[in-house]
Amino acid sequence: MKNIYKVLFVLICSTTLLSAQTPMHIEYDFRVEGACGMCQTRIEKTAKEAGAISAEWDVDTKMLKVVIDESTTKISAIKYAISLAGHDNGNFITPQEIYDDLHGCCKYRPELEGQAEDTQHQDHDVENEAHENEENEEDDGVANHGHVHFVEGFIYEINDKGNKTPLIGASVKLGDTNVGTTTDLVGHFRIDN
Repeated sequence: MKNIYKVLFVLICSTTLLSAQTPMHIEYDFRVEGACGMCQTRIEKTAKEAGAISAEWDVDTKMLKVVIDESTTKISAIKYAISLAGHDNGNFITPQEIYDDLHGCCKYRPELEGQAEDTQHQDHDVENEAHENEENEEDDGVANHGHVHFVEGFIYEINDKGNKTPLIGASVKLGDTNVGTTTDLVGHFRIDN
């Protein structure tokens, strides 16, 4: 009888050990920001180096499909590695200094690059421009002087450690108007005016 208990004990222990070593392949789909084929190569390579079994990123939809073995790799490790390679994804936002080092064709953030530099080199009087804008306003209150106006940016929550998390679905309104929008998956918004 004691031998039967010993055999059962060994069987239960070995079954538990075998089940703990069984790979748990799970597929994840999530958005990763990028712009070109060079981004695709970097994103897929980084995901695999971080432990993904397979990784496929679609340039058009910006969706990454990864398969991981959850017994050895966590999806957060993959996402973190991708963000450090230069690509925002979900709550994992690339630090600006890393993003700035990306090749020009890989830039995906809708920044107003060079605008600060351009405004320093413009030779015009801000008061005159404001006066011209007032004269050119239409009845609906929107300035109409030959170029498009828009407001865009990112909205983030910053925790106690200084980490940024995009606010998804935050409402943004233009002044006292009814013109507005909500932020997307990376906290970005754009309001055309």
